Amino acid sequence: MISISTYPYIPLRENPAESAEMGTQILFGEPYELLGVEGRWAHVRTLLDDYTGYIDAKLVADISQTEVDRFTGAAPMTVVSVPFIKAQVDGSSFVYLPMGSRLPLDTDKAPYSFSLNGHHFVLTERPTAHTGIIDLASQFLNTPYLWGGRTIGGIDCSGFTQTVCRAFNIFLPRNASAQAKMGTLVDSVDDIQQGDLAFFSHGSSDRVTHVGLCINSHSIIHASGSVRIDRLTSEGIYNEERQLLTHRLLSIRRPQRHIERFIDIFQQIMPKAESELHFGNNFELLVAVMLSAQCTDKRVNMVTPHLFQAFPTAQAMAQATEQQILQYISSVSYPNSKAAHLSQMSRKLVSDFGGVVPDSMEQLQSLPGVGRKTANVVMAVAFNAAAMPVDTHVYRVSRRLALSKDSHTPHDTETQLRDLFPSHLLSTAHHWLLLHGRYTCTARNPKCPECPLSECCQGRI
Repeated sequence: MISISTYPYIPLRENPAESAEMGTQILFGEPYELLGVEGRWAHVRTLLDDYTGYIDAKLVADISQTEVDRFTGAAPMTVVSVPFIKAQVDGSSFVYLPMGSRLPLDTDKAPYSFSLNGHHFVLTERPTAHTGIIDLASQFLNTPYLWGGRTIGGIDCSGFTQTVCRAFNIFLPRNASAQAKMGTLVDSVDDIQQGDLAFFSHGSSDRVTHVGLCINSHSIIHASGSVRIDRLTSEGIYNEERQLLTHRLLSIRRPQRHIERFIDIFQQIMPKAESELHFGNNFELLVAVMLSAQCTDKRVNMVTPHLFQAFPTAQAMAQATEQQILQYISSVSYPNSKAAHLSQMSRKLVSDFGGVVPDSMEQLQSLPGVGRKTANVVMAVAFNAAAMPVDTHVYRVSRRLALSKDSHTPHDTETQLRDLFPSHLLSTAHHWLLLHGRYTCTARNPKCPECPLSECCQGRI
């Protein structure tokens, strides 16, 4: 059973006891899996970072499946990226939602509102910050240290770096030791860039016990006693007030932006991503893509061999009637309208382009039955153009993976993805997203346990 936190934060304890150590906190809107109930304690697993522990069973909300789907599905989520935001509940009382809270806003324009578990929330301000990572981190200054904490009311070192980085689409594990394995190594303190993470130990141990966010090559902001700024040296953190080295430097890492992490993973697991449609030339590709609208590639591949045998060229198809075309494609979705479009498209292709598939978006979209998505596919596959076709899979997956934000139409998604990916990777990235959505990140019952991108998925975080 999946539930959603309906509280600003829920303490997640290591053992089923009030006196047990708090390992982390589940913030408002974050999903978690109920593993079982032991007396007054619920055993749960966070979908943010696979952290298991125990919460008070009274805090488990009986969330409807519709709302669970909304928080773990393709619907766009807004992640609070200010230290906290005030929200009025049901027109009366107020609640303060901390940074990291996930909100399914009804609109991206004021007034910002949403509903959850029978209650209506109206935010008093915009939930996103327009600031740099160190500016945002500095808003936590003097926040008291709290083991397992993740909010401005109390935070620990790894909770601090995880929360601040996440506001900038950098997804980190919960613990410092796991964070120390992410990103790329920085050779020395002199090579530090703003936003790099530095990892430390206490004493002579080589075990990572502390992490901080580098401001520059000689200063660091971190949670130790409270969130503070200290001097950073090649040896570690030097506390000016106490005149001593408090933490020994082990390593420095540059965390990857979300898109960089995405590209790295898919280049490893899907080095050759291409269309699963069967075709022998550009005309066959165009026909197959037109037939694939709201239909599976498997079904299209079943009908096209006989269709292409009967009508191997645009000229041959242009001479056929709609009924003659229909008898070959009757098993695909919407066969009547597709037969009409294929007939009209082939005639215009012959009359206007000599039967040759044009290599421009404008000319492709002038063909009957060819919309923007179809034209983009042809441009990407046939002409290796920097195109980003957006179908239902790409639309869903890009929002779950936070690659698009507040996108409510396929065109919005296309625009954001074009800005996000390097142009030479656009067509490949389209197939990454499409195939991932087709086989792993499915609309219903996505295969999250086997997903290589689970650590940075909006459906899970």
